[in-house]
Amino acid sequence: MNATVARPFPRQSGLTLMELLLCAGIGMLLVASGGFLFIGQVRGYNDIGAQAKLQTMTKSAVLNMNTEIANTGACLNNKRHNFVMLPNKLQFAYVDLKARHCGSSDTVTVSYYVATGTTGDTLVAKTVCNHTPPKYTALIKGLGAINVSYLYYDIAGAATIVPAQVKSVEFSLDVKSKAGKSLFVKDRNPKVRVELLN
Repeated sequence: MNATVARPFPRQSGLTLMELLLCAGIGMLLVASGGFLFIGQVRGYNDIGAQAKLQTMTKSAVLNMNTEIANTGACLNNKRHNFVMLPNKLQFAYVDLKARHCGSSDTVTVSYYVATGTTGDTLVAKTVCNHTPPKYTALIKGLGAINVSYLYYDIAGAATIVPAQVKSVEFSLDVKSKAGKSLFVKDRNPKVRVELLN
């Protein structure tokens, strides 16, 4: 009779508890890294959208101010009637022939200045038609800090503080917004020189 030799059971392959914990830790690290990169991409996309919106509003504000300021004194006996020259505020009046703000041929007074509020600074256009209540329009709002400054020049191009001598107005907008994904700000300083047509 042949004696059967007992064969040892084959060793089962598998992972130890330590190996499982190590794999789980690496997996969690990879998932966290992917999530961090995804959130960074989303924030970068939002910042780019905010910058594009800011550029659009700034361009629109500059074009609007350019058109309005050029009309200063139009069809008024006193071309500099209600003309307020301040470093951070400009006020002027003209006859609104095209009924942009008032009825046709009504006098409109326009003021451009920065108003500070809880959501940041806002570039405001205040318009008053004769003696009607003023209307406030936000030209740039909700993105960063905004400063506006004005310089006044006579016909020879020299700086002046005399309303009757003003022939052109230079205004500068200082707009700050997020730069990419960082917390830093990026300044945009468009300077525009507007010649008064009247």
